Amino acid sequence: MAPLIDQCIESLMKKLSKMNNENKEFNIYELYQRLTMDVICHCAFGIDTDMQNDVDNDLMTKAAVIFKQDIERMPLSKLSYLMPWSTSLLAQFAHSQIALFHCLHKIAPTIFPDLVDKIPRLWLISKVQEVIDVRTTDTSTTKRVDLLQTMLDAAATRHEDNTDDKKLSNDEIKGNVFLFMVAGFDTTSTMLGYCTYVLATQPNIQKKLQAEVDDQHEKELDYDTVTKMEYMELFLREVHRMYPPSVAAITRVCEQTTTVCGHTIEKGSIIQPDIFTIHYNSDLWGPEDPNQFIPERHSTERHPLALLAFGVGPRSCIGMRFALMEIKMTLAHILRHYTVLPGEHLQEGFQLNEAFLIQPNAINIKLNKR
Repeated sequence: MAPLIDQCIESLMKKLSKMNNENKEFNIYELYQRLTMDVICHCAFGIDTDMQNDVDNDLMTKAAVIFKQDIERMPLSKLSYLMPWSTSLLAQFAHSQIALFHCLHKIAPTIFPDLVDKIPRLWLISKVQEVIDVRTTDTSTTKRVDLLQTMLDAAATRHEDNTDDKKLSNDEIKGNVFLFMVAGFDTTSTMLGYCTYVLATQPNIQKKLQAEVDDQHEKELDYDTVTKMEYMELFLREVHRMYPPSVAAITRVCEQTTTVCGHTIEKGSIIQPDIFTIHYNSDLWGPEDPNQFIPERHSTERHPLALLAFGVGPRSCIGMRFALMEIKMTLAHILRHYTVLPGEHLQEGFQLNEAFLIQPNAINIKLNKR
């Protein structure tokens, strides 16, 4: 999928060239959001888009509405905090809502077509179904190399090692494409925003990254090239340590009563680790001050659970490698051609909003052509 990502990055570079010619500060975070949605649409959704120029695109608008929904502020979540004893009852009610939505997305396109346009989730899933229908019926077109086609191929192939002969269902395909699209759009753009903030405020670190990119001056900044950039890897780990995009994505349920460091955790307890406490723990991240941005600290072997930006274990982020590839390729292209400078309103825009994601309001920068 790297060539598809590269096409989207080329569109971003054209926008940045225009911004550089205007010699004004601008909010690059908005451009990142359109870039990442473009990438998701090409690589997961299976359609050609130009979000970076089509500012009123319906797909961008619908996805933004979905992701701005704050789970913590929903009525059911608030009630569960206010009345913990009612959690199981509220969970059953939530499951019934999910079942209702599942039925709606089955019947709405034919019975209530107007309803589909009004509910972003239904609209997006219906669009995924349209693409699936085209892919499965039109055999004359060349197969695309993307997540959707990979799953369609899996759905059409019997698993020889499975005695139950299970295959991916149509609902599973739509659900996974929908999840990959919605979850990969805002998280990746947020991390690109954090990376750019650090570049603008840490010129010495930016110079080290530019030197590493310059060492590849005769090579294309493709997947193979950027994955070999060692300092870029350390830089991204430190960005994820200091600015984790989400603190609510690694909640776990204790399956049996156990004792950890003298603390008894009862079966059924819901555990949500405090990521900031872990990421800024001096015992885990010393001897350097954890409040200082120091990429080199990641050259030292740490506890395997000291970095939780992508979660851990079998429920860790399914799109981690994809997101890192996209971020590395984008930063490498920007650093090859520009030096990132802080805008006058950089700190003003860097006010973090905490919901499911912790996002800045804006990343106001200026560019200097190298």
